[in-house]
Amino acid sequence: MDVYISFPLLISSIVLFLTWLAFNWWNNNRKIPPGPWGLPFLGYYPFLSVTHEDFNKLSKVYGNVFSFRTLSGHLIIILNGHKTIKSVLVNRADEFDGRPLQSNLVSWFSDGLGIAQEEGEYWSQHRKFFLQAAKKFGFGKLEMEERIQDEIQQMLQVLRTEKNTDLHYVVSHTLNSVISHVLFSKKFDRERTFASIQSSLRKVVPIFSSNVNMIIGFPFDVIFSLLPQMSFFKSGIKEVQKLTDSVLEEQIRTHDPSITRGYVDAYLQNRNELLAKGKPEAALFDEETSIEGYRIPKRSVIIANLWSINCDPEIFPNPEEFDPKRFLDEKGKRVKREGPYPFSVGKRSCIGEALAQMEVFLIMSSLMQNFSIPHADKPENLRVIPRN
Repeated sequence: MDVYISFPLLISSIVLFLTWLAFNWWNNNRKIPPGPWGLPFLGYYPFLSVTHEDFNKLSKVYGNVFSFRTLSGHLIIILNGHKTIKSVLVNRADEFDGRPLQSNLVSWFSDGLGIAQEEGEYWSQHRKFFLQAAKKFGFGKLEMEERIQDEIQQMLQVLRTEKNTDLHYVVSHTLNSVISHVLFSKKFDRERTFASIQSSLRKVVPIFSSNVNMIIGFPFDVIFSLLPQMSFFKSGIKEVQKLTDSVLEEQIRTHDPSITRGYVDAYLQNRNELLAKGKPEAALFDEETSIEGYRIPKRSVIIANLWSINCDPEIFPNPEEFDPKRFLDEKGKRVKREGPYPFSVGKRSCIGEALAQMEVFLIMSSLMQNFSIPHADKPENLRVIPRN
């Protein structure tokens, strides 16, 4: 028996379906932050090039809180400016402590496991355990400094004796050795195991560490750019070397903040500001909420554009210029400022920041005290020249 659908019924069904789609779209987008339109299914993602700069430009059009949709229609909320970011990540840290599994490559690889990717009670317990364990291991204490100094002395010996040595490789091995010693009580052989790992990482990292893929989330770029690119910031190195030459060796080779070493700290802080640029910090939450009057749907991804703090001209005059003195007062002592935040801000900031800062200071001061580093077009082409 043939089945016929009347034309009026067909039209009514189509109208009802379109009405439902329109209502559903209106309900999902009701009172959410304004933002640019994108393409179907792809959203605004194809239009992002240099992500942190794109976010900064869009904030001038839509305000410090704006949104757009990316792959498969996922809603992304972007925060700009130190007041807005701190009001969310610091003042409301317990509310925004989730991690966006669906938009983070590291989470895909780890299935959301590990202290960097977990959320809720599991993350809270693991974070507490890590901090207690780190304290027992001597994080921030003289014992940890001695371990780092042992690795630094081996690094300096390699750089002095082996000609045309890849500085990027040697420094990376030193960093790895410190972390491996803490985690496994051993370190990788520089000529075999570490060389293989380093070679593989150099092939994989560029794929995921481009500016566009910052929105997806990958931590390697911060680590690789933080130390070995010092030749790009020659302005100020002579001041640092003059200071390291004039201060007693036992004072330079310590991370004790009570010791005056203002210009060295200011130099490193300015490098953090310009190099790290504040990689976007992603957060998530379990219930619908609001930010500055805008409705934020449940499980939306929130990205804090830390570059908007690190390069805010109201905080740092002429932020694109390298000027360590902006962090010092008339007496050469450090001035407390808002930012920069190369390790993010709030409860979900990098849990290894204290160790990383200690390594950066000790390694950088040792390198500048002993070597000159000519400019190189790529980090892996960096070489050193002994100062004596």
